[in-house]
Amino acid sequence: MAISDKMQAIADHFRMSDTKLGRIGEVNPQTIKNIRTGSVKNPQIGSLLKISNQLGINIKWLFEDEENMFPSPSSDCEEQIQELQDQLSLMKTKLEAMEKMNEALNLEIQILKRAK
Repeated sequence: MAISDKMQAIADHFRMSDTKLGRIGEVNPQTIKNIRTGSVKNPQIGSLLKISNQLGINIKWLFEDEENMFPSPSSDCEEQIQELQDQLSLMKTKLEAMEKMNEALNLEIQILKRAK
């Protein structure tokens, strides 16, 4: 796939205009359009790297012919995801407990108000 096709795929995937991609790559939007339309055959690597890094695009896909636009998650990422899911589950449990305590306190307040 040519770099122009890849730039179009990026724009389509993220639903980004040439202006937004230009901001990310710190280049003029016309440059992005020229890359997308094939007018520029060998764009500056620095701009493409900025775009790929900001959007999480697989550099090998961009510069070589690897199949996946996005890198596969490594085992470290999978471990981090599992750790975050565990933390989220713990936080949900704590939130539920706090909500029950809040209900009990509100009930006590109502009882105390009636007792006056």
